[in-house]
Amino acid sequence: MLAAGVGGVFIVFAGRGSATPTPEEAIVAVLPTDTVEPTATAEEEEIVPTADNVSTAVALIAATLTAQPTATTTEPTSTAKPTVTSTPDATATFLAGCEEDVELVNSYTFQNQNNSSSPTSIDFTMNWVIRNSGTCPLPSGLDLVFDSGHEFEGTGPVKMDQALDPGDETTLSTTLSAPDSPGRYDSSWQLLDEDGNLIGSALDFEILVYVPQTPTPRATNTPVATPTPSEPFRFDASAGNCVYDDADWKCDLYVNVYGGIGPYTVLISDKVPPSQYKGAGPFTHTILSRRCNPWVNKITVRDSAGQELSTDRYFDPNQLFQGGCLAPPFEG
Repeated sequence: MLAAGVGGVFIVFAGRGSATPTPEEAIVAVLPTDTVEPTATAEEEEIVPTADNVSTAVALIAATLTAQPTATTTEPTSTAKPTVTSTPDATATFLAGCEEDVELVNSYTFQNQNNSSSPTSIDFTMNWVIRNSGTCPLPSGLDLVFDSGHEFEGTGPVKMDQALDPGDETTLSTTLSAPDSPGRYDSSWQLLDEDGNLIGSALDFEILVYVPQTPTPRATNTPVATPTPSEPFRFDASAGNCVYDDADWKCDLYVNVYGGIGPYTVLISDKVPPSQYKGAGPFTHTILSRRCNPWVNKITVRDSAGQELSTDRYFDPNQLFQGGCLAPPFEG
């Protein structure tokens, strides 16, 4: 057998050892060979990395990385809960800073705003004009009660039925009893709230209590009083024949003197100098005052022995005129 290989193809010849070869079938066997690598030509030069090339590549990579958006992980931020703040009550704030106070504008008796007197031993109407002089509103339901001084007998606490804003006024009225003895009586009253707390300043006032004079008509042919040395020296004074005279009222004042030694001298101090009368009496003098105002003046009597009596006399038109000084008809 003869084997020959050409280019990786081997041909095997089988035969006998005779001179004349007998043709036989040729068996061609193809054996795997290594793949022939292409041979580099002169044009294909191997590229060797240099320093410039490396820098350029790094720059390109960096540019590429810079151009790419960076994924940022954002943590959710917790939303702060609003703080609940209580809104201050404007009214409560104002009331906490305001001041309670009251002022007595006027005090008067009966229906006469210019009068603050009463006869002895009678019940009389007492009136107080009160102003809220503070900065706080005053509620209704406050009580005006006695605080100090002379405590007139009366109906007890006086209820204030209306509320008072600062600067407002109201009139409180009640019935009091005058003492049996004449004189000037000072009294102080106070406002209280429902819890018994004092409200504002005390309200001070004065009442003049006098012995009432019974009006009598002018005497006709009044006998002259004959002084008796043994009789105590004294006098009395009364008013009568009272009439209205436009904006005034007037009465006759009768002065009778007893005891002592006459003749007498009578001085009435309603003018300057005082009106003067001399004699045995009785003496008559005209008293005059503005409408609804009382007449209050000093009467002085002297006898011939040098004895002297002096007293303040008070005449109230509310007592001299039926129905009070405000009632018609108006005479004169």
